[in-house]
Order: sequence, then structure tokens, then C-alpha cells
Amino acid sequence: MSAKVADKNQMHRLSMEFHDPRLRHAWRAFYHDAYQRLGSELKFSPGFWTDLWASLSLDYRIPSLLVIYLGFEVMFVFSFGALLFVTSGVTPRSFSRSVLASARVVTMLANFESNNFHYINNGGDDEQISLVGSMILVLEGYVHFMFVCIASSLIIVRALRPLQQVAFSHHAVLTDTELVLRIRILRPKTTVLIHPTVQVDVCLTSGTFLPLPLVGNGTYAKWSGNPTITIRHKIDEESPLFLERGPPKLVKNEVDGTSQEQPGDVRSTTSNIVHVSCALIATDTNGTPINEVQTYVVNTGFNAMLYAHYFEAEDFFPPYNNIQSCPQVVTNAKFQDQIRFGTATPEELTKNHDSWFHPHESTSNLILRKKGSGEVINGAKRLVTNSDTFCRIADEASVIGMASSSASTVAGAAAAKTEAKFVRRKSDP
Repeated sequence: MSAKVADKNQMHRLSMEFHDPRLRHAWRAFYHDAYQRLGSELKFSPGFWTDLWASLSLDYRIPSLLVIYLGFEVMFVFSFGALLFVTSGVTPRSFSRSVLASARVVTMLANFESNNFHYINNGGDDEQISLVGSMILVLEGYVHFMFVCIASSLIIVRALRPLQQVAFSHHAVLTDTELVLRIRILRPKTTVLIHPTVQVDVCLTSGTFLPLPLVGNGTYAKWSGNPTITIRHKIDEESPLFLERGPPKLVKNEVDGTSQEQPGDVRSTTSNIVHVSCALIATDTNGTPINEVQTYVVNTGFNAMLYAHYFEAEDFFPPYNNIQSCPQVVTNAKFQDQIRFGTATPEELTKNHDSWFHPHESTSNLILRKKGSGEVINGAKRLVTNSDTFCRIADEASVIGMASSSASTVAGAAAAKTEAKFVRRKSDP
């Protein structure tokens, strides 16, 4: 059966109106919940402090780190204030005076004169600090200085992390003949990627990973300017997504009127496929490495059984509150076109928002004038790119979208090979 577009204006039920970067790694939440881990995983830990540093520098977002920092500062000041109050370090003995003394040590850390605590001794005739109180404040200043050093190091580590330079289409599209996904540069005006390499592979239900050959080999000398590239994997007899070929068909030669038999149309399948992963490795012009990855789950077979309950669940790890949020391999669909040669219409331009941080600064039409006379040249055309359609997919009928219960011969052979190795290893003496 040949692919036939049902309605170009009819959006697929999984299509996204706009790209949402928050949902990029939604598949991790589902995969984390899909595996119920038993036993003590702490035995694989290199140490508590190493795990703590890794969690703070990798897992927590900047707003969360700021909240942790402010919370620690408040607890720090009140703890040493309470210690001063208990030891009668400040006289007259008052909890508010003790907390104030503790806070002033922290806030005046950079003042060399504060080491002598003149701000307390000379703060009034009745306010004095004891020797024990002075020792407590010295200890507080030293510990707080170490804390500031650690917090500064954490900020530097987060600042040195490579910025996200590319975005993947939220879903990948599988037709009868190819697997398609999109990647775009986030800041196309200034970003230039040197020797970007794209790799795509599939994970089988047997745990085997198989690479998918790409059109053009997935390697480029550079990538800049046009912000979006389309990654394609053509399905043939060697592809893990290959199911079968349809019956042979006769093609008529328009020149001599004869008919020639040609192989039937390719048909694809997602059976035995768990997910499809796409990775991009590149270097920007500053020499900073760029490493990005996206995984698309296959919501058929084992995965459909596994995720069936999430369709009925509510408030599952917001904003991942339903399975629709998870990047998937979508069938019965086709990406909307992004680029056309021509001129943007006034209606299209009114939808744009010009601002200083816009990647192209301006989205207005060019105004060209003739040399000398200054007369406006009409009809200047450009490559008009619609970023809103980056993730939008339309309905398209296909055989793969109707039924996908049959297994790929390539995937089945790889699974059988893995099973044979497991049985042979199990039978070894």
C-alpha cells in the first residue's frame, strides 16, 4: 500500500503545537519508573561525598541550588547564634543579640577589621563579648569561608557545563519506507558546529543495540546557517525496522510502452523494538564539545503493555503527567514542511515577535532598492523557514500505522543470536 496523506491540515493526535524543552527528557522519568530496582544500589557508590557533589553539580537546577544556599545560610546563622546564646558569649544575654552577632560575622567576612569584633565590643556600653564567644565567632567565620569556597566551586562547575546548542524534534516519524527525525540549532545566527556527527540506533527487546545507517552517513563538515537538518534512515532488507516487501508490481515504460516487473513496496515494523536513540557529537568554534542525545520510545508490544496504566494516571511527575508527553516513534504521520522559497506574507509576519534576543534579531521582509534611483525592488525572494512547524506532524495513512504485530527478520535474528549466546553461556561447566 502506498502512503497517502489523509489531510495535510489535520494534525496527528500526538503532534505538539510548539516545541517544549521541558519534555525533552520525559522518557527518563518513564524508564526510571519502569524498572523496579531491588537490592542495595548504594554498594555501587564511590562514596557519600562524591555522590553528593555529583547530585549538586548535575541533578539540581540553578533555582533549586539558590534555595538550598539561602536555606543553609539561615540555618548556619541561627545555629551559631543559638550556640552564642547557650554559652553566654554575648552580654547582656539575649537570643536576638546572639543571632545578630552571628549574622554580622557572616556579612562582614570580607572586612579585615571584623576579625577583632570591634562592631560588638564598641557597639554599646552594655554589650560585650566573652572569650568563648570570640572563639565561636572565629570558628563560624572559618567554617563559613569554607562553605563559600565550596559554593563558588559548585557555581563554576555549573557555569563550565556545555550549553545546549541543539534541539531534537519531540517525536520521530516512522513511515513504510523511512524513519525521520529533526534536529535544529538553537542560536543559528552565532552557532557554528564543527564536524557534527549524528548516530542513530535501536534497542531490541532482547537488549541488543543495532546501528541504523543514515542517508548521507550522518557526518557533516560544519553546520550553521539553516537551523534545521532532517535525519533519515531508509528501510531496506538490512534494517531492524524492515518487515517485508509487498507483491511485485509492473511499471510501464512511457517510451516504448512495455511493462517491467519491479520489487514491491517496503513495509516496516516496530515489533521487537524498545526505543530509538539519536546522538549528536560536535565541537563549536570555541572548542567546546557538544554532546546531545534524544530517545524515542515505541508505544507498541511490550512498551504498550508496560505504559498502559500511565494512560489512566494523573499527575505523574508533572509536566510528564501522561504518556503523550514522552517522545515516541509515531506512525501514520508525516512532518510538516518547514522551508519554502518565496516571501513571507503580512499575515505570517504579524505572528512573529521581533526582539533583541531573537536568534535572527528581525524576521521582517528585506527591502531592496535599485542603485542610484533608490526605487524599491519588488518580488525579492528568500528561503522562508517556519520554526513553529519544527515538531508538528500531520496525519498520513501507512501500512505500518495500521498493524505492527509482525516481527522484523533482522530484529528477530539479532534477538535469536543473543538468546543463543545466553543459552550457551548458561550451559558452560
